[in-house]
Amino acid sequence: MELIATSKRLCLNFVANGRGPAATLAVLCLLTAFGTAAEAGKPHVAAAMTHASSASKHHQDPQDSPQTADDAHRFSISGIVVAVHYDANSVTISSGDKRSDIVITPTTVIEYRHEVGSIADIHKGRKIAASGVVRDGAMIALTIVLK
Repeated sequence: MELIATSKRLCLNFVANGRGPAATLAVLCLLTAFGTAAEAGKPHVAAAMTHASSASKHHQDPQDSPQTADDAHRFSISGIVVAVHYDANSVTISSGDKRSDIVITPTTVIEYRHEVGSIADIHKGRKIAASGVVRDGAMIALTIVLK
């Protein structure tokens, strides 16, 4: 279950960062091979896959990730949930003296206790970290981690 959540999170991040379907497919292949090797009791193969995966994350071809204006439209925020608006699929987060409304979409990856979560796991008073993109002035969450 954790492998699926990790795969989904990495693929969404690769697409969101403009790396495209080829990089997403490569990540899926690596994670599938890693999971299969680990489950088959071949830790040396799984370790090699982990090394290959981390090496590919650190190497970045300038053509694969051009700097664009979209880079300025990303956000990352941590704080406490002040309100959850289930009908509007949004959450209000208090971070210091600032309040921010975060929109949750069907593709938002929500992590709760190292597993896939949902908007139902978000409650007032819970610590939260969200990151995503700003579109038309709205903060759209790509990932949310509940603490």
